[in-house]
Amino acid sequence: EYIVVVKDAEVNWDNAVTATETSAELKGLNGLTDYGFYVRATYPENGASEYAQAEFATIAYAPANLTAGEITTTTATFTWEANGAATQYQWSTDGENWSAAQEELTATVTNLTAATTYTFSVRAYYAEGKYSEPVTQDFTTDCDTFVLPFEENFEKAGALPNCWDAE
Repeated sequence: EYIVVVKDAEVNWDNAVTATETSAELKGLNGLTDYGFYVRATYPENGASEYAQAEFATIAYAPANLTAGEITTTTATFTWEANGAATQYQWSTDGENWSAAQEELTATVTNLTAATTYTFSVRAYYAEGKYSEPVTQDFTTDCDTFVLPFEENFEKAGALPNCWDAE
């Protein structure tokens, strides 16, 4: 038997893999990609049979184990693990503006506002327009510190230290 797997190309039996089993494990495939799977039998006296064909698409696995590291008033660090065939990742704190694709399994978000809740998202990136669903984690930056003497009139707007509530 001969087996060929193709992506966006014509079937080329010269690149076929010889197999004697009735099943095959395909490795090294790209995520979010359409493939064709072709198989035909060969006979020593009669040549090859017509081929059977199946189309399939690979899926995208989201990164695993997203973990927040150090969080300060203006920065936050995150790590995650690879999951599946992805080798690049993108991250975002608003779910709309994504970082450039990167190979690193870590990100440091900067220029954050103290005492503010954000949602950090990371997704596996395969190609322009092809990526996994994001994995998300909410986090809140630390409270800002204040220096004494502090405004004693707590009724004035802006007189409270960051993270304090007036009652």
